[in-house]
Amino acid sequence: MANMLVDRIENGTVIDHLQAGIVGKIAEILGIPKLKKRYVQADWLSSRTCPEWRKGLLKVEGYFLTEEQYDLVALLSPDATVNIIENGQVTSKHQVHIPEIIEGLIECPNPRCITRHNEFPEDGSEKEKIEYAGEVKSIFYYDPQTKKFRCHYCERDFSRKEVQLKIDYRQFG
Repeated sequence: MANMLVDRIENGTVIDHLQAGIVGKIAEILGIPKLKKRYVQADWLSSRTCPEWRKGLLKVEGYFLTEEQYDLVALLSPDATVNIIENGQVTSKHQVHIPEIIEGLIECPNPRCITRHNEFPEDGSEKEKIEYAGEVKSIFYYDPQTKKFRCHYCERDFSRKEVQLKIDYRQFG
């Protein structure tokens, strides 16, 4: 039996198979450090199933993710799994999936999109600045076959690397 590098938790959440190198970013976006709960983040770990592959791991005692947080994990690390731990045992295991409809979590990369209100176009021309009455919540449709995100408003397609999270992670802390 292999030695455990990370303590087990009694009740809480384990996010496993995170993309290596972004565990700290995921913990920060989810607001984990502000929870005042015991947590462990580990990065660049070997995988038992694929030793040449490196992964990240995040364990949080006494905390369970919201549905929106599952979506955030999926957007940042689509191969992640979320394990729910109760009384020291895994009671459920979920593979995260990027949802087909994503509202308000990502920002449209198109500088002329209505969701990018009160911004200047990339060419720097101030005459194109448009004032809107209020913020327009972004809506994207994800196509798992093409792995593209389509903006509801400007109808442009973007890759996962082109879209950025648009979330105030402090709301979870």
